[in-house]
Amino acid sequence: MIARIDAKLEKAGYPGGLRGADWVGVKLMALVGFAILFFVIGLLLLRQPVVGLLLAVVGAGVGYIAPEFWLGRKIRARSFGMVLQLPDALDLLTISVEAGLGFDAALAKVVEKMEGPLVDEFRQALAEVRMGRPRREALRDVATRADAQPVSNFIGAIVQAEQLGVPIAKVLQIQSNQLR
Repeated sequence: MIARIDAKLEKAGYPGGLRGADWVGVKLMALVGFAILFFVIGLLLLRQPVVGLLLAVVGAGVGYIAPEFWLGRKIRARSFGMVLQLPDALDLLTISVEAGLGFDAALAKVVEKMEGPLVDEFRQALAEVRMGRPRREALRDVATRADAQPVSNFIGAIVQAEQLGVPIAKVLQIQSNQLR
């Protein structure tokens, strides 16, 4: 369960620095908080403890589900931000590769010049590559965390070009044209 939660939090960019165990705590606090809030509202408005208890159960359900909606919204917003940032990052990457930089150096240039969720993912992938992880795996993890089809398509094209020995500059030009 914690691994599944961590995967969701990773796609959301770890909002607030939350990890899996922290998220379980947030959900439990929301459950208890909403249950108490609904119970108090039921007592104050209707002055019947039985109705207050029923509202507390409803509040507990709302408190348990509400953080999931918030997290889902964060994931969608981050994915959308990556898709919006992709054309600019792709243009800078293409220009850098055409200017003679290797793919890793061009990616470092993108990380240096831009900010945002996609660049943060590129920064992490670049750090993993520098630590000895194969570029293919690091980029595939970016696609998994991005959870956006245009980003996955771009990374898939880069990985395939690397495997087949196709010049990266040509692939970047084609991807840029398709994306626009």
